[in-house]
Amino acid sequence: MKKIIYFFVALMAFNFAIVSCGDNENFSTPHILTDDEIREMRRQDSIDSVRRAMINADFIHEYLLDITISDNSYDGAFLPLDIARMASDFGISETELLHGIANMRPDYIEGGAYPDGANITGFAIEGSTHQDNMTAYNTNGIWGHWWDEKGDVTSWGDNARVFCEYYEPEGDDPAGFTVGQMPGKLAAGDKITILECLKYQDLRLAVQITINAKEREAVVAGVVYEEDVNVVLPPNDAGSYDPVPFAFDLDAVLSATGLSAIDPATNLVAYNAEGNLWTELNADNGFWFDKSGPIGGWGDAASCWISYGLTDDPATIGVCLMPGATAAGDHYDHKFGFVNGNKIAFLNVHIDVEAYQDDEEVPEGDPCTVERQITLQKPYDNTYSSVTEDIRDILKEAFKMTTYQIFTAKNDGSLKVYVGEPTEEDPEYTGGDCEYWLGADGAAAPYSDGVVYAGISGDEKNLVLHFGNHPDNCDPNGETVNTKYYITCNGGTAILDLTLEVTSGVAPEE
Repeated sequence: MKKIIYFFVALMAFNFAIVSCGDNENFSTPHILTDDEIREMRRQDSIDSVRRAMINADFIHEYLLDITISDNSYDGAFLPLDIARMASDFGISETELLHGIANMRPDYIEGGAYPDGANITGFAIEGSTHQDNMTAYNTNGIWGHWWDEKGDVTSWGDNARVFCEYYEPEGDDPAGFTVGQMPGKLAAGDKITILECLKYQDLRLAVQITINAKEREAVVAGVVYEEDVNVVLPPNDAGSYDPVPFAFDLDAVLSATGLSAIDPATNLVAYNAEGNLWTELNADNGFWFDKSGPIGGWGDAASCWISYGLTDDPATIGVCLMPGATAAGDHYDHKFGFVNGNKIAFLNVHIDVEAYQDDEEVPEGDPCTVERQITLQKPYDNTYSSVTEDIRDILKEAFKMTTYQIFTAKNDGSLKVYVGEPTEEDPEYTGGDCEYWLGADGAAAPYSDGVVYAGISGDEKNLVLHFGNHPDNCDPNGETVNTKYYITCNGGTAILDLTLEVTSGVAPEE
Protein backbone atom coordinates (compact mmCIF):
# COMPACT_ATOMS: atom_id res chain seq x y z
CA MET A 1 0.00 0.00 0.00
CA LYS A 2 2.78 2.42 0.88
CA LYS A 3 4.56 1.68 -2.44
CA ILE A 4 1.41 2.75 -4.30
CA ILE A 5 1.31 6.03 -2.42
CA TYR A 6 4.98 6.74 -3.09
CA PHE A 7 4.46 5.95 -6.78
CA PHE A 8 1.63 8.50 -7.01
CA VAL A 9 3.70 11.18 -5.29
CA ALA A 10 6.72 10.60 -7.54
CA LEU A 11 4.59 10.47 -10.68
CA MET A 12 2.81 13.70 -9.81
CA ALA A 13 6.12 15.45 -9.12
CA PHE A 14 7.46 14.27 -12.50
CA ASN A 15 4.35 15.39 -14.30
CA PHE A 16 4.44 18.77 -12.62
CA ALA A 17 8.00 19.24 -13.90
CA ILE A 18 6.91 18.43 -17.48
CA VAL A 19 4.05 20.92 -17.49
CA SER A 20 5.93 23.68 -15.67
CA CYS A 21 9.07 23.93 -17.82
CA GLY A 22 9.41 26.78 -20.26
CA ASP A 23 5.81 27.48 -21.11
CA ASN A 24 5.10 30.48 -18.88
CA GLU A 25 8.09 32.73 -19.35
CA ASN A 26 6.01 35.56 -20.80
CA PHE A 27 3.40 36.61 -18.25
CA SER A 28 2.11 39.49 -20.34
CA THR A 29 0.07 37.23 -22.63
CA PRO A 30 -2.14 34.27 -21.67
CA HIS A 31 -0.77 30.85 -22.46
CA ILE A 32 -2.92 28.80 -24.88
CA LEU A 33 -2.98 25.17 -23.73
CA THR A 34 -2.05 22.62 -26.37
CA ASP A 35 -4.02 19.41 -26.86
CA ASP A 36 -1.14 17.45 -25.30
CA GLU A 37 -1.15 19.70 -22.23
CA ILE A 38 -4.91 19.35 -21.85
CA ARG A 39 -4.63 15.56 -22.06
CA GLU A 40 -1.82 15.65 -19.50
CA MET A 41 -3.87 17.75 -17.09
CA ARG A 42 -6.81 15.39 -17.42
CA ARG A 43 -4.51 12.47 -16.73
CA GLN A 44 -3.21 14.17 -13.58
CA ASP A 45 -6.78 14.92 -12.46
CA SER A 46 -7.58 11.24 -12.94
CA ILE A 47 -4.57 10.21 -10.86
CA ASP A 48 -5.56 12.70 -8.15
CA SER A 49 -9.12 11.34 -8.17
CA VAL A 50 -7.82 7.80 -7.71
CA ARG A 51 -5.59 8.95 -4.88
CA ARG A 52 -8.52 10.65 -3.13
CA ALA A 53 -10.68 7.55 -3.48
CA MET A 54 -8.07 5.17 -2.10
CA ILE A 55 -8.46 4.02 1.52
CA ASN A 56 -5.02 3.75 3.06
CA ALA A 57 -5.64 0.70 5.23
CA ASP A 58 -4.31 -2.85 5.36
CA PHE A 59 -7.69 -4.17 6.53
CA ILE A 60 -11.16 -2.77 5.84
CA HIS A 61 -14.21 -4.00 7.75
CA GLU A 62 -17.35 -2.85 5.92
CA TYR A 63 -20.76 -2.41 7.56
CA LEU A 64 -24.17 -1.16 6.44
CA LEU A 65 -26.38 0.41 9.10
CA ASP A 66 -29.92 1.83 8.93
CA ILE A 67 -31.00 4.54 11.36
CA THR A 68 -34.40 6.19 11.64
CA ILE A 69 -34.32 9.97 11.23
CA SER A 70 -35.54 12.18 14.05
CA ASP A 71 -36.17 15.88 14.55
CA ASN A 72 -35.73 15.60 18.31
CA SER A 73 -33.55 12.64 19.21
CA TYR A 74 -29.89 11.67 18.91
CA ASP A 75 -30.96 8.02 18.56
CA GLY A 76 -29.56 5.69 15.95
CA ALA A 77 -28.44 2.09 16.27
CA PHE A 78 -25.78 -0.05 17.91
CA LEU A 79 -23.22 -1.75 15.67
CA PRO A 80 -21.38 -4.76 17.20
CA LEU A 81 -17.79 -5.04 15.99
CA ASP A 82 -16.01 -8.27 15.04
CA ILE A 83 -13.35 -7.95 17.71
CA ALA A 84 -12.02 -11.47 17.06
CA ARG A 85 -11.40 -10.66 13.40
CA MET A 86 -9.86 -7.27 14.21
CA ALA A 87 -7.48 -8.84 16.73
CA SER A 88 -6.56 -11.55 14.22
CA ASP A 89 -5.80 -8.90 11.60
CA PHE A 90 -3.36 -7.25 13.99
CA GLY A 91 -1.93 -10.60 15.17
CA ILE A 92 -2.79 -9.96 18.82
CA SER A 93 -5.28 -11.34 21.33
CA GLU A 94 -8.77 -9.91 21.79
CA THR A 95 -7.83 -8.80 25.30
CA GLU A 96 -4.75 -6.98 24.02
CA LEU A 97 -6.91 -5.22 21.44
CA LEU A 98 -9.75 -4.30 23.82
CA HIS A 99 -7.37 -3.06 26.49
CA GLY A 100 -5.32 -1.21 23.90
CA ILE A 101 -8.40 0.64 22.68
CA ALA A 102 -9.36 1.46 26.26
CA ASN A 103 -5.86 2.81 26.92
CA MET A 104 -6.45 5.44 24.23
CA ARG A 105 -8.61 7.26 26.79
CA PRO A 106 -7.29 6.35 30.24
CA ASP A 107 -9.81 8.57 32.08
CA TYR A 108 -12.35 5.83 31.24
CA ILE A 109 -10.31 3.22 33.13
CA GLU A 110 -10.63 2.91 36.89
CA GLY A 111 -7.14 2.66 38.39
CA GLY A 112 -5.25 3.68 35.24
CA ALA A 113 -4.17 2.05 31.99
CA TYR A 114 -4.22 -1.68 31.23
CA PRO A 115 -0.60 -2.93 31.26
CA ASP A 116 -1.47 -5.80 28.89
CA GLY A 117 -3.06 -3.52 26.29
CA ALA A 118 -1.42 -3.36 22.86
CA ASN A 119 -0.13 0.03 21.73
CA ILE A 120 -3.20 0.99 19.70
CA THR A 121 -3.73 4.40 18.10
CA GLY A 122 -7.17 5.59 17.09
CA PHE A 123 -7.75 7.93 14.16
CA ALA A 124 -10.17 8.68 11.33
CA ILE A 125 -9.96 8.98 7.55
CA GLU A 126 -11.69 11.94 5.95
CA GLY A 127 -14.38 11.01 3.46
CA SER A 128 -13.76 13.72 0.86
CA THR A 129 -9.94 13.51 0.69
CA HIS A 130 -9.15 10.19 2.40
CA GLN A 131 -6.50 12.00 4.40
CA ASP A 132 -5.75 10.94 7.99
CA ASN A 133 -7.33 12.78 10.90
CA MET A 134 -5.13 11.77 13.81
CA THR A 135 -7.65 12.21 16.60
CA ALA A 136 -9.00 9.18 18.43
CA TYR A 137 -12.26 10.85 19.44
CA ASN A 138 -14.21 14.08 19.68
CA THR A 139 -17.35 12.54 21.22
CA ASN A 140 -18.05 11.13 24.67
CA GLY A 141 -16.80 7.63 23.85
CA ILE A 142 -13.35 6.07 24.03
CA TRP A 143 -13.02 6.14 20.24
CA GLY A 144 -15.25 7.85 17.68
CA HIS A 145 -16.15 11.13 16.01
CA TRP A 146 -18.81 13.51 14.77
CA TRP A 147 -19.16 13.42 10.96
CA ASP A 148 -20.58 15.77 8.35
CA GLU A 149 -22.59 14.94 5.21
CA LYS A 150 -19.40 14.25 3.20
CA GLY A 151 -18.05 11.79 5.74
CA ASP A 152 -15.49 14.28 7.06
CA VAL A 153 -14.76 14.65 10.76
CA THR A 154 -16.53 17.67 12.25
CA SER A 155 -17.78 18.77 15.66
CA TRP A 156 -21.21 18.94 17.28
CA GLY A 157 -23.28 21.66 15.63
CA ASP A 158 -24.97 22.67 12.38
CA ASN A 159 -22.46 20.84 10.17
CA ALA A 160 -22.80 17.56 12.06
CA ARG A 161 -24.96 14.78 10.66
CA VAL A 162 -24.01 11.60 12.56
CA PHE A 163 -21.74 10.51 15.40
CA CYS A 164 -19.96 7.29 16.23
CA GLU A 165 -19.01 6.31 19.80
CA TYR A 166 -17.16 3.12 20.75
CA TYR A 167 -18.09 1.33 23.96
CA GLU A 168 -16.36 -1.57 25.63
CA PRO A 169 -18.08 -4.93 26.12
CA GLU A 170 -20.11 -5.11 29.32
CA GLY A 171 -21.88 -8.21 30.54
CA ASP A 172 -23.62 -9.78 27.55
CA ASP A 173 -23.24 -6.61 25.51
CA PRO A 174 -20.47 -6.84 22.89
CA ALA A 175 -17.96 -4.15 22.04
CA GLY A 176 -19.18 -1.86 19.31
CA PHE A 177 -20.20 1.56 18.08
CA THR A 178 -23.26 3.52 19.01
CA VAL A 179 -24.09 5.39 15.81
CA GLY A 180 -26.48 8.29 16.25
CA GLN A 181 -27.59 11.47 14.56
CA MET A 182 -27.71 15.22 14.94
CA PRO A 183 -31.46 15.87 15.47
CA GLY A 184 -33.20 17.40 12.47
CA LYS A 185 -30.17 17.19 10.15
CA LEU A 186 -30.80 13.94 8.27
CA ALA A 187 -33.30 13.38 5.48
CA ALA A 188 -34.72 10.07 4.36
CA GLY A 189 -32.41 8.55 1.75
CA ASP A 190 -29.23 10.25 2.97
CA LYS A 191 -26.20 7.95 2.87
CA ILE A 192 -23.04 8.84 4.76
CA THR A 193 -19.93 6.66 4.78
CA ILE A 194 -17.52 7.10 7.68
CA LEU A 195 -14.11 5.58 8.41
CA GLU A 196 -13.17 4.96 12.05
CA CYS A 197 -9.64 3.57 12.17
CA LEU A 198 -7.02 1.91 14.35
CA LYS A 199 -3.26 1.58 13.95
CA TYR A 200 -1.06 -1.09 15.51
CA GLN A 201 2.65 -1.01 14.71
CA ASP A 202 2.72 -0.62 10.89
CA LEU A 203 -0.76 -2.07 10.35
CA ARG A 204 -3.84 0.08 9.71
CA LEU A 205 -7.44 -1.11 10.07
CA ALA A 206 -10.48 0.86 8.91
CA VAL A 207 -14.05 0.28 10.08
CA GLN A 208 -16.10 1.57 7.16
CA ILE A 209 -19.74 2.22 8.07
CA THR A 210 -22.26 3.27 5.45
CA ILE A 211 -25.18 4.86 7.27
CA ASN A 212 -28.57 4.85 5.56
CA ALA A 213 -31.11 7.37 6.90
CA LYS A 214 -34.67 6.04 6.84
CA GLU A 215 -38.05 7.64 7.43
CA ARG A 216 -39.92 6.48 10.50
CA GLU A 217 -42.64 4.01 9.55
CA ALA A 218 -46.15 5.40 9.81
CA VAL A 219 -48.35 4.11 12.60
CA VAL A 220 -51.52 2.49 11.29
CA ALA A 221 -53.95 1.64 14.07
CA GLY A 222 -57.53 2.13 15.17
CA VAL A 223 -58.83 3.66 18.38
CA VAL A 224 -60.41 0.93 20.52
CA TYR A 225 -60.79 2.85 23.79
CA GLU A 226 -61.07 6.47 24.96
CA GLU A 227 -61.17 8.00 28.42
CA ASP A 228 -61.37 11.59 29.67
CA VAL A 229 -58.75 12.71 32.19
CA ASN A 230 -59.45 16.10 33.79
CA VAL A 231 -56.39 18.01 34.98
CA VAL A 232 -56.48 21.18 37.10
CA LEU A 233 -53.13 22.85 37.85
CA PRO A 234 -51.87 26.31 38.82
CA PRO A 235 -49.44 28.07 36.43
CA ASN A 236 -45.96 26.58 36.71
CA ASP A 237 -44.20 29.69 37.92
CA ALA A 238 -41.75 27.69 40.01
CA GLY A 239 -39.94 26.39 36.93
CA SER A 240 -40.34 22.83 38.19
CA TYR A 241 -40.20 19.87 35.82
CA ASP A 242 -41.68 17.43 38.31
CA PRO A 243 -44.68 15.65 36.74
CA VAL A 244 -47.94 15.75 38.72
CA PRO A 245 -49.80 12.39 38.73
CA PHE A 246 -53.37 12.03 37.42
CA ALA A 247 -55.23 8.73 37.50
CA PHE A 248 -56.69 6.76 34.60
CA ASP A 249 -58.23 3.30 34.24
CA LEU A 250 -55.12 1.21 33.60
CA ASP A 251 -56.99 -2.09 33.58
CA ALA A 252 -59.35 -0.84 30.87
CA VAL A 253 -56.43 0.35 28.73
CA LEU A 254 -54.57 -2.95 29.06
CA SER A 255 -57.69 -4.97 28.31
CA ALA A 256 -58.59 -2.91 25.22
CA THR A 257 -55.11 -2.95 23.69
CA GLY A 258 -54.07 -6.46 24.74
CA LEU A 259 -50.99 -5.16 26.58
CA SER A 260 -49.84 -6.86 29.75
CA ALA A 261 -47.85 -3.78 30.77
CA ILE A 262 -46.98 -0.43 29.21
CA ASP A 263 -43.43 0.13 27.93
CA PRO A 264 -42.95 3.90 27.46
CA ALA A 265 -40.26 3.30 24.84
CA THR A 266 -42.60 1.46 22.46
CA ASN A 267 -46.24 1.86 23.54
CA LEU A 268 -46.84 5.62 23.66
CA VAL A 269 -48.52 7.46 20.79
CA ALA A 270 -49.97 10.89 19.99
CA TYR A 271 -50.81 13.04 16.97
CA ASN A 272 -48.13 15.23 15.40
CA ALA A 273 -48.71 18.62 13.76
CA GLU A 274 -49.51 16.94 10.41
CA GLY A 275 -52.29 14.90 12.02
CA ASN A 276 -50.35 11.62 11.82
CA LEU A 277 -50.01 9.10 14.62
CA TRP A 278 -46.51 9.42 16.04
CA THR A 279 -44.51 7.24 18.42
CA GLU A 280 -41.19 9.08 18.58
CA LEU A 281 -40.86 10.48 22.10
CA ASN A 282 -39.54 14.03 22.43
CA ALA A 283 -39.42 14.11 26.22
CA ASP A 284 -38.67 11.67 29.01
CA ASN A 285 -41.28 8.89 28.72
CA GLY A 286 -43.63 11.07 26.73
CA PHE A 287 -44.29 14.12 24.59
CA TRP A 288 -44.25 17.89 24.72
CA PHE A 289 -47.56 19.23 23.42
CA ASP A 290 -48.18 22.55 21.69
CA LYS A 291 -50.93 24.76 23.05
CA SER A 292 -52.88 24.08 19.86
CA GLY A 293 -53.10 20.37 20.72
CA PRO A 294 -50.61 18.15 18.82
CA ILE A 295 -47.08 17.07 19.69
CA GLY A 296 -44.77 20.09 19.67
CA GLY A 297 -41.53 20.91 21.39
CA TRP A 298 -40.16 22.46 24.55
CA GLY A 299 -40.58 26.24 24.61
CA ASP A 300 -43.06 29.06 24.94
CA ALA A 301 -45.41 27.46 22.37
CA ALA A 302 -45.73 24.38 24.59
CA SER A 303 -48.57 23.88 27.03
CA CYS A 304 -47.25 20.83 28.84
CA TRP A 305 -45.30 17.61 28.91
CA ILE A 306 -47.29 14.41 29.44
CA SER A 307 -45.44 11.25 30.45
CA TYR A 308 -46.01 7.71 31.61
CA GLY A 309 -43.95 5.68 34.07
CA LEU A 310 -42.35 8.59 35.95
CA THR A 311 -44.85 8.63 38.81
CA ASP A 312 -45.10 6.08 41.61
CA ASP A 313 -48.48 4.65 40.56
CA PRO A 314 -48.62 2.78 37.20
CA ALA A 315 -52.30 3.80 36.91
CA THR A 316 -51.34 7.48 36.52
CA ILE A 317 -49.90 9.74 33.86
CA GLY A 318 -47.62 12.63 34.74
CA VAL A 319 -48.49 16.17 33.64
CA CYS A 320 -46.07 19.09 33.87
CA LEU A 321 -47.07 22.52 32.58
CA MET A 322 -44.40 24.34 30.59
CA PRO A 323 -42.66 26.65 33.10
CA GLY A 324 -43.63 30.28 32.61
CA ALA A 325 -45.71 29.61 29.48
CA THR A 326 -49.23 29.24 30.87
CA ALA A 327 -51.56 31.50 32.80
CA ALA A 328 -54.68 31.22 34.93
CA GLY A 329 -57.72 30.73 32.70
CA ASP A 330 -55.91 28.75 30.00
CA HIS A 331 -57.50 25.53 28.73
CA TYR A 332 -55.80 22.80 26.64
CA ASP A 333 -56.94 19.50 25.13
CA HIS A 334 -54.46 16.77 24.22
CA LYS A 335 -54.67 13.14 23.14
CA PHE A 336 -52.14 10.88 24.86
CA GLY A 337 -52.35 7.25 23.81
CA PHE A 338 -51.09 3.72 24.28
CA VAL A 339 -50.56 1.60 21.17
CA ASN A 340 -50.18 -2.14 20.68
CA GLY A 341 -50.05 -3.32 17.09
CA ASN A 342 -53.18 -1.95 15.41
CA LYS A 343 -54.97 -0.95 18.63
CA ILE A 344 -54.82 2.41 20.40
CA ALA A 345 -56.29 3.51 23.72
CA PHE A 346 -56.48 7.30 23.97
CA LEU A 347 -56.65 9.44 27.08
CA ASN A 348 -58.35 12.74 26.26
CA VAL A 349 -56.43 15.00 28.62
CA HIS A 350 -58.35 18.20 29.42
CA ILE A 351 -56.20 20.76 31.23
CA ASP A 352 -57.54 23.80 33.08
CA VAL A 353 -55.00 26.25 34.47
CA GLU A 354 -56.37 27.92 37.58
CA ALA A 355 -54.87 30.60 39.78
CA TYR A 356 -53.02 29.39 42.87
CA GLN A 357 -55.19 29.53 45.99
CA ASP A 358 -53.08 31.15 48.69
CA ASP A 359 -54.47 29.95 52.02
CA GLU A 360 -51.81 31.61 54.23
CA GLU A 361 -52.48 34.77 56.20
CA VAL A 362 -50.16 37.74 55.81
CA PRO A 363 -48.06 38.16 58.99
CA GLU A 364 -49.04 41.17 61.11
CA GLY A 365 -46.87 44.27 61.38
CA ASP A 366 -44.61 46.23 59.08
CA PRO A 367 -41.63 44.87 57.12
CA CYS A 368 -38.47 44.94 59.22
CA THR A 369 -34.89 43.70 59.49
CA VAL A 370 -34.36 40.17 60.80
CA GLU A 371 -30.90 38.65 61.29
CA ARG A 372 -30.14 34.96 61.85
CA GLN A 373 -27.04 32.78 62.01
CA ILE A 374 -27.21 29.62 59.90
CA THR A 375 -24.67 26.79 59.66
CA LEU A 376 -25.00 24.25 56.88
CA GLN A 377 -22.81 21.18 56.54
CA LYS A 378 -22.36 18.57 53.81
CA PRO A 379 -19.72 16.02 52.79
CA TYR A 380 -17.70 16.76 49.67
CA ASP A 381 -18.84 15.08 46.47
CA ASN A 382 -18.51 15.67 42.73
CA THR A 383 -22.20 15.59 41.80
CA TYR A 384 -23.32 19.17 42.64
CA SER A 385 -25.64 17.74 45.30
CA SER A 386 -26.97 20.18 47.88
CA VAL A 387 -28.33 20.34 51.40
CA THR A 388 -31.06 22.76 52.45
CA GLU A 389 -32.27 24.79 55.40
CA ASP A 390 -35.88 25.98 55.79
CA ILE A 391 -35.88 29.81 55.82
CA ARG A 392 -39.55 30.39 55.09
CA ASP A 393 -40.42 31.76 58.55
CA ILE A 394 -37.39 34.07 58.54
CA LEU A 395 -38.42 35.62 55.22
CA LYS A 396 -42.11 35.86 56.18
CA GLU A 397 -41.18 37.68 59.41
CA ALA A 398 -38.91 40.17 57.62
CA PHE A 399 -41.10 40.88 54.58
CA LYS A 400 -44.58 40.43 56.12
CA MET A 401 -45.66 38.34 53.13
CA THR A 402 -47.05 34.84 52.60
CA THR A 403 -44.86 32.06 51.25
CA TYR A 404 -46.60 32.30 47.88
CA GLN A 405 -46.12 36.06 47.72
CA ILE A 406 -42.41 35.69 48.50
CA PHE A 407 -42.07 32.92 45.95
CA THR A 408 -43.75 35.11 43.33
CA ALA A 409 -41.44 38.00 44.23
CA LYS A 410 -38.43 35.74 43.78
CA ASN A 411 -39.63 34.78 40.31
CA ASP A 412 -40.37 38.34 39.16
CA GLY A 413 -37.08 39.70 40.51
CA SER A 414 -38.45 41.99 43.21
CA LEU A 415 -36.82 39.77 45.85
CA LYS A 416 -33.08 40.46 45.73
CA VAL A 417 -30.15 38.65 47.31
CA TYR A 418 -26.84 40.45 47.93
CA VAL A 419 -23.50 39.20 49.22
CA GLY A 420 -22.72 41.95 51.72
CA GLU A 421 -24.53 45.27 52.14
CA PRO A 422 -27.28 45.95 49.57
CA THR A 423 -26.74 48.59 46.91
CA GLU A 424 -29.04 50.50 44.60
CA GLU A 425 -27.90 48.29 41.73
CA ASP A 426 -29.54 44.96 40.96
CA PRO A 427 -27.49 42.01 42.20
CA GLU A 428 -25.34 40.15 39.67
CA TYR A 429 -25.85 36.48 40.50
CA THR A 430 -22.93 34.23 39.63
CA GLY A 431 -25.01 31.07 39.92
CA GLY A 432 -28.68 30.63 39.08
CA ASP A 433 -31.47 33.03 40.08
CA CYS A 434 -30.90 34.24 43.66
CA GLU A 435 -27.75 32.07 43.83
CA TYR A 436 -24.02 32.75 44.05
CA TRP A 437 -20.84 30.84 43.61
CA LEU A 438 -18.57 31.88 46.47
CA GLY A 439 -14.80 31.94 46.77
CA ALA A 440 -12.88 30.75 49.81
CA ASP A 441 -13.07 34.33 51.18
CA GLY A 442 -16.88 34.32 51.06
CA ALA A 443 -17.11 36.84 48.22
CA ALA A 444 -19.17 36.27 45.09
CA ALA A 445 -17.09 34.52 42.44
CA PRO A 446 -17.56 33.13 38.93
CA TYR A 447 -18.11 29.40 38.56
CA SER A 448 -14.48 28.91 37.53
CA ASP A 449 -13.25 30.33 40.86
CA GLY A 450 -16.09 29.25 43.14
CA VAL A 451 -15.55 26.86 46.03
CA VAL A 452 -19.19 26.49 47.12
CA TYR A 453 -22.59 27.75 45.96
CA ALA A 454 -25.59 28.91 47.98
CA GLY A 455 -28.93 30.38 47.00
CA ILE A 456 -32.65 30.73 47.63
CA SER A 457 -35.10 28.23 46.09
CA GLY A 458 -38.54 26.81 46.73
CA ASP A 459 -42.11 26.81 45.51
CA GLU A 460 -45.56 28.08 46.52
CA LYS A 461 -45.32 26.41 49.93
CA ASN A 462 -41.58 26.10 50.64
CA LEU A 463 -38.61 28.46 50.78
CA VAL A 464 -35.13 27.10 51.49
CA LEU A 465 -31.48 28.04 51.46
CA HIS A 466 -29.55 25.46 49.42
CA PHE A 467 -25.79 24.85 49.55
CA GLY A 468 -23.33 22.63 47.68
CA ASN A 469 -19.66 22.38 46.73
CA HIS A 470 -17.70 22.83 43.49
CA PRO A 471 -16.47 19.41 42.28
CA ASP A 472 -13.04 20.68 41.24
CA ASN A 473 -12.24 23.77 43.29
CA CYS A 474 -13.38 22.61 46.71
CA ASP A 475 -10.90 20.66 48.84
CA PRO A 476 -12.15 17.04 49.17
CA ASN A 477 -10.62 17.00 52.65
CA GLY A 478 -12.96 19.75 53.76
CA GLU A 479 -13.36 23.52 53.52
CA THR A 480 -15.36 26.19 55.36
CA VAL A 481 -16.70 29.39 53.81
CA ASN A 482 -18.18 32.26 55.85
CA THR A 483 -20.33 34.92 54.22
CA LYS A 484 -23.34 37.16 54.82
CA TYR A 485 -26.43 37.29 52.60
CA TYR A 486 -28.75 40.32 52.62
CA ILE A 487 -32.19 39.44 51.20
CA THR A 488 -34.48 42.37 50.48
CA CYS A 489 -38.17 42.51 49.52
CA ASN A 490 -41.26 44.65 50.22
CA GLY A 491 -39.21 47.10 52.33
CA GLY A 492 -37.85 44.39 54.66
CA THR A 493 -34.40 42.78 54.96
CA ALA A 494 -33.39 39.29 56.08
CA ILE A 495 -29.70 39.03 57.00
CA LEU A 496 -28.25 35.51 57.01
CA ASP A 497 -24.85 35.06 58.66
CA LEU A 498 -23.77 31.87 56.89
CA THR A 499 -21.21 29.25 57.81
CA LEU A 500 -20.98 26.76 54.96
CA GLU A 501 -18.95 23.69 55.91
CA VAL A 502 -17.80 21.04 53.47
CA THR A 503 -16.52 18.02 55.34
CA SER A 504 -14.16 15.34 54.06
CA GLY A 505 -15.82 13.07 51.54
CA VAL A 506 -15.15 10.60 48.75
CA ALA A 507 -16.37 11.21 45.24
CA PRO A 508 -18.98 8.57 44.36
CA GLU A 509 -18.18 6.06 41.65
CA GLU A 510 -19.34 7.02 38.18
